[in-house]
Amino acid sequence: MQFRLLTKTAHFFSTQFGYSRKLFFKFKSLKYILNINNLRMVNFALARSLLSYEIVIWDRMNKTGLHKLEVVVNTLIKLILNRDRFYSTIQLYNDFCVLNINEL
Repeated sequence: MQFRLLTKTAHFFSTQFGYSRKLFFKFKSLKYILNINNLRMVNFALARSLLSYEIVIWDRMNKTGLHKLEVVVNTLIKLILNRDRFYSTIQLYNDFCVLNINEL
């Protein structure tokens, strides 16, 4: 029973990581239309609600999945703020005024 639950959960989240590519495309399009405050609201509505649910599951399963979520969140915020990939993660969260995954 435990193994079946884990494989169903793993399948669910493998499809959700595919969903992150769709989020990247949406935010790439929206960043030319909306300002930062509106993008922050859309981020909370679309991405953060889904990712906060995934954090609860991945935190109990393994650290690799949690790291993948952290990469998705960091990449999404860097995309919104138009920062390069070497930008400091701590400064990124301060600029965007959100909590990181470990603080949620």
